[in-house]
Amino acid sequence: MAGHMSHENVDRKTVGNLEFLGEVNFPTGLQLEETEVGGISGLAYDASKGIYYGLSDDRSQINPARFYDISIDLSDGSLDEGDISFDKVTTLLDDDGNPFGESSLDPEGIVLTKNNTLFISSEGDANQLINPFVNEFSINGQEISELPVPDKFNPTANQSSGIRNNAAFESLTITPDQRYLYTAVEDALFQDGERADLENGSLVRIA
Repeated sequence: MAGHMSHENVDRKTVGNLEFLGEVNFPTGLQLEETEVGGISGLAYDASKGIYYGLSDDRSQINPARFYDISIDLSDGSLDEGDISFDKVTTLLDDDGNPFGESSLDPEGIVLTKNNTLFISSEGDANQLINPFVNEFSINGQEISELPVPDKFNPTANQSSGIRNNAAFESLTITPDQRYLYTAVEDALFQDGERADLENGSLVRIA
């Protein structure tokens, strides 16, 4: 019999409890610098500046794909009306330096690196055969590089493999040592099985 191996990791960080600090709502159609604020799908905190970068999940359909500088004041220990402000908008630019075209991406996840760059994930669009991506951007919004995405994730016209529509790279996070990025699909790839429903789960891939 193999010896017992402990899986306890003394370096693991765990959350012991959560405390609700409040909520703030914003009206539909809120404008900043001639863009419509809303659909903030991901947040990344910049400790050096004390601001958050909030990624809009607009598919460049209302305004070009973008993220916002967001100030959040929790100095009194609660989150109340007036504690959140949208301060600046930054348009994402593709590798040619142009705003992303309408419906050419579906931005969802955002992380800040120690090199002061941003990684952003896009779900793509399975119906239009637009591949999902995880790309690196400068803090000014310019695309710097593209991470390779295995072919198994890319949509196919006959739905024999790849992502399902609106069920791809929704999430994005980075480990504290900055060595690994993680993203995950929201539902089974076509080759992995059926979609999840109220009675049955599905396989999802974490990359």
